[in-house]
Amino acid sequence: MSNNLNPLLPKVMIGRDNNTQLFDPLSSIHDFNLLTLDVELNVDSNPSTARLSIEGSYSSSVIDLGSRIDIWLCKTNMSSKVFTGTIESRKRDYGRASIVTEFIARSQGSRLVQRIVDIVARQRIREDGFADNTDDGTEASNLVKRIVEDVTAYPKVDGAIPIATLKDEGIDASIYVQRSGITIPVYIMQYRPALDALQELAEMTGYIFFVDGDSKLHFHQPGINSNSNILVFKDTLSSDDDPRRVGHIVEYTLEDTIEQVKNIIYGLGGNKPKISKEVKVSNAYELLTSYRAVKINMVGVERELQYIAVRIAKVGNPTVALEGELRLDDGNNRPKGALIKAFRKDHQAVASINSNTQGQWIIFDVGEDNLDVNTPHWLILFKKGDTNNTYAWYHDNGSNGINAYSSDGINWVVQNSSYQFNYRLYYSQRLLTPLADQASIDAYGRREAVVSWPTVIEDVELITLTKSQLDIAKRRKQIISMICIPADAIVRLGDAVRVVDSRNGLDAVFDVTSINYSFDQGLGDYNYKFTIKGIRFI
Repeated sequence: MSNNLNPLLPKVMIGRDNNTQLFDPLSSIHDFNLLTLDVELNVDSNPSTARLSIEGSYSSSVIDLGSRIDIWLCKTNMSSKVFTGTIESRKRDYGRASIVTEFIARSQGSRLVQRIVDIVARQRIREDGFADNTDDGTEASNLVKRIVEDVTAYPKVDGAIPIATLKDEGIDASIYVQRSGITIPVYIMQYRPALDALQELAEMTGYIFFVDGDSKLHFHQPGINSNSNILVFKDTLSSDDDPRRVGHIVEYTLEDTIEQVKNIIYGLGGNKPKISKEVKVSNAYELLTSYRAVKINMVGVERELQYIAVRIAKVGNPTVALEGELRLDDGNNRPKGALIKAFRKDHQAVASINSNTQGQWIIFDVGEDNLDVNTPHWLILFKKGDTNNTYAWYHDNGSNGINAYSSDGINWVVQNSSYQFNYRLYYSQRLLTPLADQASIDAYGRREAVVSWPTVIEDVELITLTKSQLDIAKRRKQIISMICIPADAIVRLGDAVRVVDSRNGLDAVFDVTSINYSFDQGLGDYNYKFTIKGIRFI
């Protein structure tokens, strides 16, 4: 073997409870006769698998369905665990001189498919009704940790088995889950496999994810596992090449494709509240020592009214709730028509004091999808407290509005051509951000795609996510599949590797997406080769 490259050897441990059996060619421990072994490691949606065949008899109490299996790859005096999983199927071949049993094991990553999660996360809401950007509870990496560490919020049932988390089952998200900086105001993933949630978050961030041989969950950018001195594979080795960091290319295929090129991306977000009407604030106000009302003439878009906001401040220290109603006009210019919606806010939700501010916007959820926009409505706030402890409702100083007041909520005094109390009407609108790359369009023609993020309700965030998708999708993909003689340092999922083919002019870095180790020519012989797949965008 040129350049003193060391062969690759497998060490396999299979166990149940506290019983284990070991195949270790380095220490000559062979508790079972391992004939063949294939280990396929994958990122993202394909959990890693191991296929192995064992000849002759073995302890079925230890090696059977449900048994744990750990696999290391060894380079003489060093080893790296590449697989931890569970044996899930068994097939026996009785046609040979001795019985051969084939097993298939799936890695701990398969728990992401089998585990159902229920994640509902929302950013805190500020006093003005908008998301609090200092709250990172819905930052993508924190959502990933919740998927692994939180107990699913199933209803509690007497006598039910305690619910375990993925963390309880051995998957660790504390080391390789990297902060993305992308925060999602609202994230909902109800009763779906954990894999679905991770795929969605990976799409939003451009990250990869997988569970490694030590049961550590990775969620980070491709290639982040590599340090500055990444592994190199060359077609021709020289005496100056360090076998610890340089491997040899036996053969490879290179595929260029524009099948997945998308140069026009329509980023489709969720429903965002939009202000359709607003009465500006001033220093003028009326106390809620009487019932107060403002007449609202709605337009078509307000048929799908979602929220109403009023500008309020405390007077003194009221301890009663702020309450109100949305009613139809009774046909006689009075706030006495049919009740549409009643709403309430605890007094603790109002922080503003009218002596030193112009109040704060208090948001009420109306949630009505079928309002009659041809009939005027009245927004009413109830009488509360006395002049020392009540609420102030601010209004403009104009004369184009209609308001009313009442001492009992039944008999109303209507003031025409008068001021309007401050209010906002919010309707719901689906966010859409179209982005395009002209250079890619010129090269490959128009290739469109819609990417949907229903939990995103902020324009800036949607633009950022759509741009990140376009930056990758507008480039063509190059895929390498390479049979290699590995360097002494074992390639890991998530690594980047440099491939140098001096004869054909290739010198490029690829992100590793799949690794296949195959020992199928008799484990008594040294094995030097393995297959690696990787991608890059050009």
